[in-house]
Amino acid sequence: MVAVSGNYAVYDIQMASLAPNEWVDSAVVDTYLNLVVSNSRPTETCSINFAFLPRPFFMFENGIERSLHSLFPRDVIEDPMNTLVLLPSLHLDHFWLTVINPERYDIYVYDSMSNYLSQRQRAEFMRGLISNLEIIFPGTQGLWTCDLEKSVQQKDGFNCGVFVMFYAKELTLGHKDSIGDTTFRPNEFREEVALELLNTTTAGRELLRLNNYDWVRTFQHLEDMTITRH
Repeated sequence: MVAVSGNYAVYDIQMASLAPNEWVDSAVVDTYLNLVVSNSRPTETCSINFAFLPRPFFMFENGIERSLHSLFPRDVIEDPMNTLVLLPSLHLDHFWLTVINPERYDIYVYDSMSNYLSQRQRAEFMRGLISNLEIIFPGTQGLWTCDLEKSVQQKDGFNCGVFVMFYAKELTLGHKDSIGDTTFRPNEFREEVALELLNTTTAGRELLRLNNYDWVRTFQHLEDMTITRH
C-alpha cells in the first residue's frame, strides 16, 4: 500500500496507472476524492462543506439495490445545510463527477465528455440516483433537479478519471470557475495527484525519496515492482 485516505487505499500497481496516457484505476480516483474532501475546510472564498460518497454498485432504476442509503454520509442526512456531496460516477467505461446538493435538491454533473452518454443513458442513471435520494430524504419526491455544468472537455479517450479528480479538487478549493479552464494539462495534474497521494504513507514517501522526488523515476520504480511481483 503506497497511499491511503480513510478507508481507501492505493497499491503500487494502481498508482502506476497515473502514468501519462493510462486509464486511471478507480481506487486512485476514490482515494484522491476522499483525500481532498478530508482536507477541505470552509474558507472566506468557499464556505461550503464537502462530503464524499463512495461509488455504489448500481446504475439503473430497474432492479437496483437500495444500497445508497447505507453509503450516504450520516451527518449529511441529519443536517444537509451548506454541504455538497461528491460522487465519482462510472458507466460504460467512462467517469464523470456527480455533485449532490441535498439542501436544494439539486444534482450537478461535471463531465469531460458530455456527449459520451446518450440522453437516455444519462437519464436512466439519474432516475436510479434520484429514486435513492428520495428514500434517503423523505418528502423530496419530485423535487430533485439535474443540471449538466460547464466543464473543460478532454481531447482523448483515457483521461476522464483525471478530469474527475481535477473537478473535485477545484470545487473543494472554491475554484468553480477553473473547471472551465481550457488550459488544464492532464499529465501535469497526474503528477500532482501522485505526489499528494504518495505523501500519505511512509512507504509512499520512501518511494519518492529513493527516486529523488522525480515522478518519472518513481513511476518506473512502481512499474518494476509490479513486473517483479508477477
